[in-house]
Amino acid sequence: MMQRRVLIALALIAVVAQACGPDAQDRRRAQAREAVRAAGFADAQFQRGQSPTQLSLCKVGQTRNRGWAFHWRTEEASGLYCARDDGRPDEILLLEGARPAAPAGGIPVVEASAAARSLARTVR
Repeated sequence: MMQRRVLIALALIAVVAQACGPDAQDRRRAQAREAVRAAGFADAQFQRGQSPTQLSLCKVGQTRNRGWAFHWRTEEASGLYCARDDGRPDEILLLEGARPAAPAGGIPVVEASAAARSLARTVR
């Protein structure tokens, strides 16, 4: 009986780990690409890494306020796509460059504060 419970618990852990693993991050990264392009940054290139500084700028983490911070860059601008998995809305945080004249899509483009821009420069 005890072995059966242990096997069930291990199976549940495996399912949860698979659901929260790289597939979830890749899916959110694809959503981020679409949203950033729809907002007017058509040639945005995304970086793969997640740094603690970028996560803090987006006010997300891996345990509390769960989410992702995807850094993107174009010739004229750079920023973060703040993908929040805790119920708060996603947003595009503009670190450098100008906002698009007429951003489309449903994700708001928010200009970063001077302090956030300075902090972001330390991790690029």
